[in-house]
Amino acid sequence: RPANVELKHDSAGHIHLRVQPKLNRWHGKIASWLGHDYSRKIELDDWGTLFYGMIDGATPLCAIADRLHAQSQRDRAEVEQGCVLFTKKLMTLEMIQLKVPLS
Repeated sequence: RPANVELKHDSAGHIHLRVQPKLNRWHGKIASWLGHDYSRKIELDDWGTLFYGMIDGATPLCAIADRLHAQSQRDRAEVEQGCVLFTKKLMTLEMIQLKVPLS
């Protein structure tokens, strides 16, 4: 998880993510002056919270999909596709980053 991502839990245990994009000096000053919030927010449901909790930087995505498949009544291919799409969305929102190990 990038350093500029805030994680909070609500009373139901769901995760709420907020990322504040890095603005250049002028954009930051103008946004502050106008009171504009450029942050991106997402509220995760039960499955999203479970998925996000499994992301640890070491566990491969296929292992996370296996764990989610074991806890759901869905087809394995459907769970894997959902994991890939949700990971892509979180990466697009800059709420997670891909770690590529150096060989």
